[in-house]
Formats: sequence, structure tokens, C-alpha cells
Amino acid sequence: MPSKTTVIAPPANLLKKFRAEVSKVVRRTAFKIEESAKVAAPVDLGFLRNSIYTATFSKSNYSENTAKARAKNPKGKLNDEERSPGDLTAIVAVAAEYGPCVEFGTRYQRAQPYFLPAIEQARRYFDDELEKLIK
Repeated sequence: MPSKTTVIAPPANLLKKFRAEVSKVVRRTAFKIEESAKVAAPVDLGFLRNSIYTATFSKSNYSENTAKARAKNPKGKLNDEERSPGDLTAIVAVAAEYGPCVEFGTRYQRAQPYFLPAIEQARRYFDDELEKLIK
């Protein structure tokens, strides 16, 4: 007598809903990073702070934020916009060309971390929210 195989799989709509919830957590986390980085960024003219932006699969606030940055310093140099490759990723970036020099310092200026601490702060939120989803 041949054996009977039973396949157990979650309903397709459940996986779709789970993916949508994870996508929301990713987006919320990205905007939390942006907000925290802006609060912690050192301010001279406000160019650096205003150049911090978030890009998700569905939208980006690059244009809006870099317009604010340009209003503070029309001659400031901006990096091109980064794009998110999918719904489970988001990019938080600093468009101000000198952003890494402020974060990590140079031989002429001490580091003034604002971005990495924002990531670390948001990591706890991200982990907690994912934990809630899988319980």
C-alpha cells in the first residue's frame, strides 16, 4: 500500500499579511532612525540635519529634505538619492557630502556621532516589534 503524503503549509494570505506587517516595522524603524539622527546631528547652519532622509519602496522624502537643506546652504554639496530595492528594506541616508566626516571625525575635527547612535537606538524597537509579530 503506497504511503500518503500530507503537506502542511500556512494559507497564502497569512504569509502575505505577515510580510506586510514586517514591511511596516521596517518603514517605522527607518523613520525612527531619521528622527533620532536629526535630533542628535550637530547644527551649524542646519544643512546636515535637513539632508537626512528616508527612502522606502513606496516613497522617499529626499527631495523635500534636500530642498530644506539647500535653503540653509545653497552651495552645500549633496549626494544623489539612494533607492530602496524592495518592500522589506528601507534606506536612511545623509545627503550632505560631509556627513561621514562629522560622524567619524577627521584628522582635523573630532567625531560627533549622530547616525550610528540613532541606528542602535532604533534596533531595540525593531527587535521588539519583530518579536511581537512572531509570538
